[in-house]
Amino acid sequence: MNNDKTKALTTLILTIFFGWFGIYRLLKGQTGLFVLWLLTCGLFGVGWIVDIIFAIIDYMDADKRTAPQLQQVNKIQPVKASNTTVSPKASFSYVQHYLKDFSHRPDSKEYYTKTEAEQLAPSYLKIVEECTKIVNSTKDHRTFFMRYDMLICYLVELQKMKCYVKFTGKDISVFLNEVLSTRDEQIKLFINRRYETAKRNIEYSQNKKVKFQQYNFYNSAIKEIECELSESNLLEAAKLGEKLKSLCDETIDQTQKRMNDEVMQINLENAKEFDTDLVEAGYFRGCCGECAKYRKRWFSISGNDKRFPKMPVDYGCTCSGIDFSPVIYGVSEPVYSDEIDDIIEFSNRPFIDDRDDEEIKLYQYDRDRHIFEEVRERDRLLFEKMQKEIPDFPFKSFNSYRRTSKDKIKQYAETAKKYGFNILYSEEEEAAIARYLLNKKELGL
Repeated sequence: MNNDKTKALTTLILTIFFGWFGIYRLLKGQTGLFVLWLLTCGLFGVGWIVDIIFAIIDYMDADKRTAPQLQQVNKIQPVKASNTTVSPKASFSYVQHYLKDFSHRPDSKEYYTKTEAEQLAPSYLKIVEECTKIVNSTKDHRTFFMRYDMLICYLVELQKMKCYVKFTGKDISVFLNEVLSTRDEQIKLFINRRYETAKRNIEYSQNKKVKFQQYNFYNSAIKEIECELSESNLLEAAKLGEKLKSLCDETIDQTQKRMNDEVMQINLENAKEFDTDLVEAGYFRGCCGECAKYRKRWFSISGNDKRFPKMPVDYGCTCSGIDFSPVIYGVSEPVYSDEIDDIIEFSNRPFIDDRDDEEIKLYQYDRDRHIFEEVRERDRLLFEKMQKEIPDFPFKSFNSYRRTSKDKIKQYAETAKKYGFNILYSEEEEAAIARYLLNKKELGL
């Protein structure tokens, strides 16, 4: 029986027989509670029972403290560790050089006693596990490097405890070497996570300012950590930055077409995986006239199955597109309509725009909404500049400026033009905004 278990057993026996006068609290160093227990006979017996329970828990936990485990925390995915070894001394020398101002570093010791190792190892393992998860998932550059540094430091300390503590799973030295030797690969993975986040936010935003804001966030993060990046990672970050800039420069229709093409490619790969030549076109209300001609039908990808029309590759969609999901004739049922009795006949119906009036309004509403939001953002930027550059600017807030009547805006347009500002809308923009507000009211949106 080890020292911790013996001590816990002794405490349990003493608590059972002498707990009424606070022996458990005395052994725990809780002098105030010891005096209280002594004066009240173990808090009238209730405290005595509670102390016995605590003593039993301490005894049961003694085994866990002496055999800490390292399970499923030794993964820096998906990079594999090399076969080289790193000694504790060399590792810590690297850490000290790399983390001069690192405030989360544990108190380092040249060596640990057996008791210190057994007490500290479990908590250090928890920190290692937490850091590993965060390193593999975070998209924040400061968090990534701080947690990577913490991971190294605590692994170095755990390596010094190996002579006293039995670890399971990957050897601590191997894990530490993996973390040290794959740093560039892990930074590259982080850069790609940061890029994917910015890309997703740019693609799903219709606001130019928001798009470039995401692009600037990415660039600022890379600039802040560029001193930590290898030449290959600097090139990778710059290449991804150029891709983000291209996404920001896309028009709404270009963005939508590119995303449609990406989805189409995924659907074709899915069909190939299911070993089928047939796909079903999706359906949603408010699509464009071209999508309306194709929705709900089944198509043959290759055109070899003559029962169904050949799948269109590029049909000039100007909305959010339609999905093409793999189907198997005789097994799959039409998803988008219960009223279809013969899917072959339905798929070969005339290719015409069959939208009703409400669907046409929904489509027009969506197009006009994009214009409305772009104009509003442009107005906001103009307002901020005019506030700074035009003396005696008459509008106190952006909301008051937006609520101003058209006639007053036209009157003020001459003054704004003198300072280089064009605040009037084009005829197309005025028509789109009027339609948007009218359809929004009629559709109850």
